[in-house]
Amino acid sequence: MGIMLMVGPSLLRWNHDAEMWAPMVLGASVVVYNMLTDYEYGLVGVFPMAVHLSMDVIGEIFLAVSPWIFGFSDRMWMPHVILGAMELLLE
Repeated sequence: MGIMLMVGPSLLRWNHDAEMWAPMVLGASVVVYNMLTDYEYGLVGVFPMAVHLSMDVIGEIFLAVSPWIFGFSDRMWMPHVILGAMELLLE
């Protein structure tokens, strides 16, 4: 998911700042805290799985509301809300 969030906006050619950077920064964060989680895919066991899952939920909510936080809901909001909601439902 982190990699998809990082490369997706470029592949979809989103040209505006916040609508492109919000998922990209979130994706980079997901990759970093995945590597720092204490589980089989983590490189360094800094965070317990409960903290990892909490960061997932916070990131998913952030992604869903980012169009209104950063003021681009008049141009685009549906992809951010759908991805955030899908991740929350799959959690």
